[in-house]
Amino acid sequence: MANVPQVFSIGLGLSQESSAPTAFNGLVYYDSTRNSFRHYVNGSWIDVSSQSAVTTDANLDSSHFTAAVVSSSLIRISGQSAARSIFGLTASAAGKKVIISNASSFTLIIANQSASEGTAANKIITDTGADVSLVSGATATLVYDTTSSRWRLLTSGIGAIVNGGNAFGASMTVGTTDAQSLILKTNNTAVLTLEQGGRILGSSSINRSLATTQDSNGSSTYYIESGTFSPTITALSNVTSVTTPGFMYWMRVGRAVTCWGQFDMVGTLASVLTMATIQLPVSSLLALNTEAHGSIARVGTGTNLGSIVAYATSTTVRTEFILAADAAGSSRTFGYHFSYYCN
Repeated sequence: MANVPQVFSIGLGLSQESSAPTAFNGLVYYDSTRNSFRHYVNGSWIDVSSQSAVTTDANLDSSHFTAAVVSSSLIRISGQSAARSIFGLTASAAGKKVIISNASSFTLIIANQSASEGTAANKIITDTGADVSLVSGATATLVYDTTSSRWRLLTSGIGAIVNGGNAFGASMTVGTTDAQSLILKTNNTAVLTLEQGGRILGSSSINRSLATTQDSNGSSTYYIESGTFSPTITALSNVTSVTTPGFMYWMRVGRAVTCWGQFDMVGTLASVLTMATIQLPVSSLLALNTEAHGSIARVGTGTNLGSIVAYATSTTVRTEFILAADAAGSSRTFGYHFSYYCN
């Protein structure tokens, strides 16, 4: 008798089971526990559409992605307290696809051909040939390739930034597409913020080093940073005592360092050259007198205006001024401002 298509007015009903029946290739049933149709293909159960969850604070391998887990179409990963790696998934049938969803607050690293996965057929080959970062909230699709006996990473986000670098063959743009800031983190702490208006902000808990590059001689580094410092101020000539009531403030751009602050000093004799040294916030061996310049004056009066210069082969700068008559024998506050060359 010829094969004749059968039409069912109420649809085709399949067996409902709470667990998998005795398997054979081609068997299809509805799993009432997993709420999904399942079919058996080439030795593996595969869900038509279902979701599984893996919750663990550990690196993941095929012991977490068991055959039952990878039979799902969507696998949500959560429970991490730090960045973790995915080393492998239990092998499945040819063409089996799974979507990995990073539901944690930390990055998942999809490891390429990881030696930490004990079974070769359970390893992953990424689309970049290197480890791929799957950031919080992102998804990745893997398909099982029975020819190479490996999971293949199909997508990790078009144009995604990958661990180890990208090779797009063109310029890469990183940033936001709305009026929001771009924030960079290390150790899960924001350390650098590029505001939507273009202003750059560094974390208040660190020196704000925004750039590190080599000088033309290939040895020195350039920085952009700022901070406070408590310098040692040492009497050289005509100084009875000197104290530092507050911080020195400083800012560095490349090799140029600018400093400002104040100190209290008791001078010995009036109308006499008075000198003291101020410690540098960023150490530098000042080899030439021309490598530092600045000025010093009595706070509130503008008198005792003098100069600040480099003192050859020293790690300090030297203040020089003639002490006024009303400053001799009494404590007076002096403000200073100078810049120097950082060797």
